[in-house]
Amino acid sequence: MNLLNTIDMQDMKKFTRDSIKKSVKSLPPKLIPEQEASLQMMTSVDVARKYPRNLQVVTDNCLAGIDINTASKCFYIINDPGNEKVMIPTIYLAKLISQSYHNLRIESRVREQRRQFITSDCVIIDLESMLIIKSEGVQAIYNADKTKSFDQMIIEAGNFATAKATRKAILSIVPASLIDTLLKTASDILTGDISTTEKLISKRDELIQVFASYGISDTKISEYFKKDIFLFNKFDIIEMISLINQIADSEISVDELFGIKQESKEGINDIKESYAQNPDNH
Repeated sequence: MNLLNTIDMQDMKKFTRDSIKKSVKSLPPKLIPEQEASLQMMTSVDVARKYPRNLQVVTDNCLAGIDINTASKCFYIINDPGNEKVMIPTIYLAKLISQSYHNLRIESRVREQRRQFITSDCVIIDLESMLIIKSEGVQAIYNADKTKSFDQMIIEAGNFATAKATRKAILSIVPASLIDTLLKTASDILTGDISTTEKLISKRDELIQVFASYGISDTKISEYFKKDIFLFNKFDIIEMISLINQIADSEISVDELFGIKQESKEGINDIKESYAQNPDNH
């Protein structure tokens, strides 16, 4: 026997209607997006202050993420205004720090494309101190690989611009002492790996092959360092690694470093026009 047949349908309707009314009254009011975002932020701040970060634990966790395979990804070497060589962190190291630093809220986005440049923004909030940092990153659109479409070039430039903005924001909010410790560790690991002549020569030849893939000859490398490649020491090897990191991350172009033309930035409009006229791209 069907149980529904034994229930008066009017009573069932009344029961259902009354139950719904009662349930609706017991629900909290629906929050507008701004209120919901504010509530989420307040909750995050409460949790951050209840469980504050321990800088020693942060340092230990970051150091655990740097080994012989990752040390070369952690820094660039550039010339400061006094023409002294200084070591600065890469986006890889900045992200490594943010993963261990905790109690941070990071938001980044591409803001605009203007002519041959993409601009991205990043906002980072320290939920413990409520310190807010906003930074921007700018990346030129150019195509060293002519097989890429214009859309691919835009996406790639946007990713690089966002990475630059994110790196700036993270490095502006964490202690300089932490950054210095990690950079020194990465440098010590690399110099330890090239501690013998055989290891140094092997590493030098490996890096020369990487430079060759960018169209950079031994002669160009010697001219840049103002010495023969056979006279390179461990500090030259570290700077070679830094240059490769900067080229790979689009911090600087091969043309700017070595005077070797790849895809001209001024030619981007020709690329765009050619792409637009090709029906296969639509």
